[in-house]
Order: sequence, then structure tokens, then C-alpha cells
Amino acid sequence: MIPFHSILVYSLRECSPTNKKLLVEHGISSLPIKSENGAVIGTFDYSDLTAYLLMVLGVWKGDPSDSQGHTFQDLASQSRSGGDIPVKLVKDLGKKDPFITVSEAEGLAKVVEILGSGVHRVAVVREGTDSVIGVISQLRMLEFFWANAKSFSQIDQLLPLSLRELNFGTVPVISINGDSRVLEALELMNSEGISSLAVVDSNHNVVGNISTTDVKHLTRTSSLPLIKSSCLHFLSVILSDRGLDDGKDSYPVFYVGPHSTLAHTVAKIIATRAHR
Repeated sequence: MIPFHSILVYSLRECSPTNKKLLVEHGISSLPIKSENGAVIGTFDYSDLTAYLLMVLGVWKGDPSDSQGHTFQDLASQSRSGGDIPVKLVKDLGKKDPFITVSEAEGLAKVVEILGSGVHRVAVVREGTDSVIGVISQLRMLEFFWANAKSFSQIDQLLPLSLRELNFGTVPVISINGDSRVLEALELMNSEGISSLAVVDSNHNVVGNISTTDVKHLTRTSSLPLIKSSCLHFLSVILSDRGLDDGKDSYPVFYVGPHSTLAHTVAKIIATRAHR
């Protein structure tokens, strides 16, 4: 579990431009939002930032509203004029995981069930209160079971099996052609409520991946022309930026085959810190 004292927390009264900077500058994927009484009531993440960007550009025509009567059009108009928008009005713009909490006394099986349903992270609260003391993510849970597999005989028995034997890889993957515009990729992720897209060539070979996290490369005014560029060009920009930040020339596409064992797959995910 990630201790809550090491997690940035944001107030409902703060404005969206600042939380955008926090996501980018601190390299985090989700920012807990607290109410006036200090309780964590939701999150602001890159799916919200993606929806916010599409709203500002005028290409997303949704119509969410809040209890105070702020309509989607009001938010769009205010954001285009450069006005400050409280995070409480944009924290639920994007389709994302529900904010789920579990008590610190809850059994591990319950957390596994929640994460297994597709939820990326679960907040842990102190027993009998709504005070968040930490967060458990899918990757953190995977690392735990990998390190303690011998203590869970059922899991240990699955590790030598191939992905094909376990029926992994049977669900259709949502992808986008590399020649398509970045704007189309953002719209697709926003409408489908997904956090990433496989980028494929004309032969349907995977050449890269675009995720909502990559929206951080589009938050500067000077980078907005990238939205109209091809996904392939955007991938080259992402790799270039990562190279400058991390001192590496490129990031390969990590993959496994249907005959790869579960153990090999899990080990690769943990070693590369890849999410997919």
C-alpha cells in the first residue's frame, strides 16, 4: 500500500490549471480531491484532463452539470476565456474508475475482487472512519502476489500455465491507425472510457501506444498543433521527450506471446513497470 502521507491531495476549492501542473510536474496519474471537511471524495486524473482539453477545443459536446447549475457550456466558455475553474467542476468530466474505499480491516480477497473488475486503484480508510490512509493499485497488488506467490498455492499453480491456457488475449483490443490524427485518438479514449490505445500500422501490427497520460505533452499552447498531427508523429514526439527526461533514446513496445507463461508475463510487467 502507498502511504497516504506520501500522496499529494488537492482541495475542491483549488483551480484546474494548478492540478494539471501537479499531475505533470510530480509524475502522478491521479490526484485525490478532498472536501471542505478533509474527507477524500474523488480524484482528478488524466481522463479528466483529456475531457477538459476536448471541451476547451470545442470538439466534445457533452453536457454534465453540477448541483450549483454550472452547465457544460458555461465551463467551456469560462475555460476558453482563461477563467479559473474550481476542480470540483471538472473532477468528473472524464469516464473513469469509481472512487472506491475499503476499510483497513477488510480482507485481501475483497480488494482483489475490486481490482479484478477493472478498477485501477482502491483507497484504504481507517476502520470506522472515512479518513484515507493509503492507496492500493493494481501494480502494487501484482507485485505483492509475485513476491509472495509461494504463500498462495492457487496462484503458484497458475504461474507455469501459458496465456492461451488461461484464455488471456481473447478480448478485442481497441486500436487506432498510425495515420489517424491525435485528436481522433483523444476522442476515442474519451468516448470509450479507456486509458490507452494501441497504435497499429496498415497490417495491424502494433507500433506503439497512446494513453491519456500522454495528454501532458499537449498542455502547452506551443504544443497544441500536435493535436492535428498523426499518431505516428505524436509517438515520435513522446519518445523524444522521454529520451530527454530519462536519458534513453527510445522506449520499446513490450509484448508477450500466447505461449508465454503467466510467470514470464508478470515478471516482465513488474520489471518494466508497464501497465499493459
